[in-house]
Amino acid sequence: LSRTLYVGGGIMDASEAAQQLFLQRYNELVSQGTDANEAAAQALLHMGSLAQGAAEGGPATPGSGSSSSSAAGAGPSDAVSQTPSGSGTGAMEVEGATPHAEASAVAAMDIEGVHTPAQEATSSKRDATAAAVAAPMKKPELKRTATADPHDWMNGSVGCSDLQSADSPGRTNLAHAVAAFAEKQDFAGLKTLLRGVFADSLELRHYFLTGSDAPAASSSVPPTSDLLRLDLRAVDEAYKAIMSCAEGSVEYVVVEATEVLIDRMEKDLHAFFHPAATQGSPVQGVPFLRALVIALANPMLSQRVTSEAQSLLGKLCMVMSQLPGSGRRALSEWVARFVENQRFDSWVKAIQQFITLQILQLPEFTGTHLRPVNAAVKALSILHAANALAIQEGLGEKTPYTEFYNDAVNEELFDTRENQEFVAVAYRNWIRDQSSSIRRPDAADDMPESLISYPFVITAATKASILQIDAQQQMNRGMNQDLFNALFGGQRIIPYLVLRVRRSNIVQDTLTRLNQLSRTELKKPLKVIFEGEEGIDEGGVQKEFMQVVTRELLDPAYGMFRVDEDTRQLYFNPHTFELGLEFELIGTLVGVAIYNSIILDIPFPMVVYKRLKGMRPTLEDLIEAQPTLGRSLKTMLDFDGDIEATFSQVFQVSYEVWGGIQMYDLKPNGGDIPVTRDNVQEYVDLYVDWALSTSVEKQYSAFEKGFLRVCGGEALNIFQPEELELLVCGNPVLDFEALERVTQYDDGFTAESATITRFWSVVHRLDEEEKRLLLKFATGSDRAPINGLASLTFVISKNGPDSDRLPTSHTCFNHLLLPDYSTEEKLEDKLKCAIRQAEGFGLR
Repeated sequence: LSRTLYVGGGIMDASEAAQQLFLQRYNELVSQGTDANEAAAQALLHMGSLAQGAAEGGPATPGSGSSSSSAAGAGPSDAVSQTPSGSGTGAMEVEGATPHAEASAVAAMDIEGVHTPAQEATSSKRDATAAAVAAPMKKPELKRTATADPHDWMNGSVGCSDLQSADSPGRTNLAHAVAAFAEKQDFAGLKTLLRGVFADSLELRHYFLTGSDAPAASSSVPPTSDLLRLDLRAVDEAYKAIMSCAEGSVEYVVVEATEVLIDRMEKDLHAFFHPAATQGSPVQGVPFLRALVIALANPMLSQRVTSEAQSLLGKLCMVMSQLPGSGRRALSEWVARFVENQRFDSWVKAIQQFITLQILQLPEFTGTHLRPVNAAVKALSILHAANALAIQEGLGEKTPYTEFYNDAVNEELFDTRENQEFVAVAYRNWIRDQSSSIRRPDAADDMPESLISYPFVITAATKASILQIDAQQQMNRGMNQDLFNALFGGQRIIPYLVLRVRRSNIVQDTLTRLNQLSRTELKKPLKVIFEGEEGIDEGGVQKEFMQVVTRELLDPAYGMFRVDEDTRQLYFNPHTFELGLEFELIGTLVGVAIYNSIILDIPFPMVVYKRLKGMRPTLEDLIEAQPTLGRSLKTMLDFDGDIEATFSQVFQVSYEVWGGIQMYDLKPNGGDIPVTRDNVQEYVDLYVDWALSTSVEKQYSAFEKGFLRVCGGEALNIFQPEELELLVCGNPVLDFEALERVTQYDDGFTAESATITRFWSVVHRLDEEEKRLLLKFATGSDRAPINGLASLTFVISKNGPDSDRLPTSHTCFNHLLLPDYSTEEKLEDKLKCAIRQAEGFGLR
């Protein structure tokens, strides 16, 4: 509905006109000595009379004899002219004016249970004022939008915001209204206004909606449309004006009013899920989500660590956690497409802070006490889904995935030493979450209950612990089967996966043995025996076995993998002579290493881990794995000129195989199809798919088959590709200063011992390669654990007095044995000699 207001001879927006008329009358009364609250009430009454006169098409009766008005015409579509006292000859003309137009912007509205002393002192006047202003307006009837599915929460939207906007007043700028009250220091009136606005989803619509809010003709919404039509800039300006008020209690009035709104919204959700016990029509769908976003946009939630703000945030999270599936999806999609990264990041941090504070204050980690934490994590899952969708649609990530990690969840709840009972319950609930059937797509209670089902809050190290628990449970089930077979079948019980290999024929021996084992047997604890050597495997022998066998399999001379000259990373060789069994063996070994917490030095590019997670390779993956080829394709894709004339490419790939040139068509008859501006994107996509998938499909499929023999199942799904790489390869950063801080000493050594001081002086002077050799010598692996060297249990013991003996180690226990060398030079010489000649067990 278009309306034009002429005030003082000039055209003015409806909200500005209403504000000016109110302030004009208000200032007149205050200048005459009228009390501020009384002046506000009379000014509102005056505006209400004007609105009523416009509705009746006749003269209005002002609330005070100090102004006059006249009306022309007999219907609401006719113009209404007036000349307020003291304002000269200015006239106001309202075309098609709606009763109760802009007066509602400053109307004194009572919210049940929320009052101020000033409001109660003038309650009768304010009641009369509100009645005078609101009476002419006939509220529209709330009707449910017709839908094919009555259970579809989004399509069954109810509320004023889903009605045609023919009866809707123009939008009011709330920030201007707040500023007007603050300028006059009428904080009582301002609080009354804010209570009315923030406790009612329909009032919020009045201030922050952009465009028409008519119901869609179809239940399907275009995926790129601004579903909520929410003016976030106006929301920010309003909150900024509120928080800038000199009266600090104003912002807490907003919090209180918003809590009233959230309580109503929770009742509306309950009404949706229990329609038989509901009277009236609950607000749902778009208007519900719009009010939710406005409440979440309150900067107090992230900037104020107060009980009031935390209480509101907790209720918001509770409502978000109870949203039906269609509501969660719609909100995630809108956030992904229309919320800027800075705002998104502040929402994530606010919820993370709430989770942390809740956990640190919990008396015990039981279901009832954890309810707010679970609700907040479920709310965070909506933002995590939005982040994933933004990446998927090419909008870029809104925040790094590591920002969703929560330290309190990982260090307090999932502390396997202190909270074994919680971890066990979380694991059992997670197993139940995987097997539970979905009763109704939109049912909020179908959201998983275990925190493990929301792996984005869990670090890679915690996930590794969960994986170990899962492996142990599977091993226990396998042992139960072995026990049954032993009792009734006469078979032997073998609790370990035992590999007896010859160092000289390690690949063939390993391949032969692993092919004889079942999936269950592969998940048993690994024990390795090198024939002819004295080592007893308590952890160190298996580490060296993995290092030796993978090093041989991955050796470029073996021909299974090729090395990129720029990155030194390995990728599958499409032209190898090796059979699929060798690639399957590598996949199996990687899986066995994961289940036995053995870190491997396998320089695969990230695309390998992405493919294990079911993701399609992208141009960015090719740029990382094969930079020269990837950057060439990107140059072609970004080229602004004539691509066909400049690059002269066709949909065909040529490559060298054993000295000859082979051709491969990226699409049928590709050699006859030139690459042009119109099809260059298709060309790049097909080339990337060929380079990283099609050309090595046999080799990768065999590798994946071996990997999934061990690691197939739900446990793999909780890892991000980057986390999976950490799980396999460990942390590449070697912080020996952190290792020094956590090292323990035994058999006479202390941190202050002269030999220990010399040892660390030598270590910190070693180059990167020598540090890796030292780490491998002492622990059996040259890689750090997922959480870095600070998480490593490392012990240095005195191994007798000064002598010419070399240092030794128990790699199973990360235990270094160091003689009490007399000089730093001697210590350095003996240590370097030991780490450079350390392979095998026993004397040789």
